[in-house]
Amino acid sequence: MRWRVWGTMLFVAATVAGCSSKPSYVSVVRWYGTHSLDEQVELQVSTLGLSQIQFELVHVPTDRMILRGTGSDAKGWFFVWDHQKRLWAHWNDRGTYVYMPDAAGRWSGHHVTRDSEFVRQVPPLVFDTMPAWVRQTLGLRRPARYARGGA
Repeated sequence: MRWRVWGTMLFVAATVAGCSSKPSYVSVVRWYGTHSLDEQVELQVSTLGLSQIQFELVHVPTDRMILRGTGSDAKGWFFVWDHQKRLWAHWNDRGTYVYMPDAAGRWSGHHVTRDSEFVRQVPPLVFDTMPAWVRQTLGLRRPARYARGGA
């Protein structure tokens, strides 16, 4: 009985110790539904028919839509929220985009291309999730500053 109590206490302590007030990268979002990105923003992904998805960023406290977009559901897609509170979106048949607010708080998307300013800002989790042919097309190589799978 004593071991069960100690085991429960250790589990609770480990769980609490693992919590952080600073949000980290979320896992890769590859499915429909509502996904909490942090305390303020959630990502809602839904289907718009056979080959289209719709995604929305929603400000949780006010339930206000921040951003809405569509993309292809045909060849694979994923989303990642980074430490700078940018949303990275990738579609295998459309490319990679980064969505972020400007100084006035208006959100917009930017296509990540070989020549764009964002190509060198691709987070490790996005890099690791991209197909190899996409990394090659963008001219990306694994930076020495992080190990495989790092966030």
